[in-house]
Amino acid sequence: MINSDQEFLIWACLFAIAALGFIGDRSGGPIRNFGPAVVMVVGMAASNLGVLPQQSPSYTAVWNLFIPMLIPLFLFAADLREIWVEARRLLLVFVIAVTGTLVGVFGALWLIPLPEEAGRLSAVFGATYIGGSSNFAAVANALDFQSHPLMAPALAADAIISVTYLLVLITLSGMPRLVGRFVPHHERKASRDDTEAASSVGEGGVISPLSATIALALSALICGLSEMFSNVIDPILVTTVITVALVTSFPSVKQKVVGHYDIGLVMIYIMFTLIGISSDLGVLIGSGLYLVLFCATIVFIHFTLVMVAAKLLGF
Repeated sequence: MINSDQEFLIWACLFAIAALGFIGDRSGGPIRNFGPAVVMVVGMAASNLGVLPQQSPSYTAVWNLFIPMLIPLFLFAADLREIWVEARRLLLVFVIAVTGTLVGVFGALWLIPLPEEAGRLSAVFGATYIGGSSNFAAVANALDFQSHPLMAPALAADAIISVTYLLVLITLSGMPRLVGRFVPHHERKASRDDTEAASSVGEGGVISPLSATIALALSALICGLSEMFSNVIDPILVTTVITVALVTSFPSVKQKVVGHYDIGLVMIYIMFTLIGISSDLGVLIGSGLYLVLFCATIVFIHFTLVMVAAKLLGF
C-alpha cells in the first residue's frame, strides 16, 4: 500500500512500530520485555501483507547510518576497568554463551552442511547469536553479503528463529520453579529492581539536548575516522577499538554523552523493525527452509550447553 518512494510515510511507520516495541517493554501485560520480538513480528507482517515495501531508500539509510553509529552509542559505557572490577562474573557468563554459539555453528555445519556460501552464512548467523541482529547487519556489510541472493532467506530464517527463541526465553524466565534452579530468589529480586530503576531514567541519567547531540556527533566522528582505514582493516573493528579506548582512557566522556544508550535503543528498535520488514517469508519455501533448520540447530546447541554450564558452575 505504501510505495518505496513515500519516504516520510515509511519513516513514520518505522518509528511507530519501534514505539510499539517500547510500549511492550514497559507494559505489565503478556508482552512485557517482548519489545524486539514485537517489532520484528509487526515489521514482518507489514511487509509480507503488502502494507510496507520490502525495498526502499529509507531502509538503505538505516543500514548505512544507523548500524555503524549503534556501535559507539552502545560502547560509550564500555570502560574496561569498570567491566573487569564490576562484571567479571558476567564476563564469564558471556564467554560461556559465546562458546556455546561457536560450538553450535560448527555443530550445525556438521549436521546440516550448507550447499553454498557456508562460510559467510555461518559468520552472519554466528554473529547474530553472539551480539544480536545489529551484528548480523554489521557482519553482512563487512563480508559484502547484503546484495547476495541468500541475504533475503537468511534474514527471514534469522528473524523467525530469533523471535521464537526470545519467546521461549521470556516464557521460561516466567517459570519460578525453573528459574529457582539457577538463580536464588534474592538475586532475581535485585535484578528486577535494577532493571526497573534503570528504565525509569535511562542509562546514565537524564538525557538533555546537549548530551544527545554530543553523543550523536561523537558517534558519527568515530564512524567517520574508522572509514578512513576501510582499505586496510574493517571499519567496524576500528570503531570498536576507538570507542573502547576512548571511554577507558577518559572515563569522563560518559558524563558528556548521557542518553547515548537511549538513542541507541531507538536506532536498534528501528533496525529490528527493518529486519522484520526485510524478511520475505515467501523465499523460505523450498531451499530456504534448510536455513531455518540450520539456525534452529545453532540455537538448540547453544541453549543446551549454556544451561548445562550454568548448572555445573552455579550461575
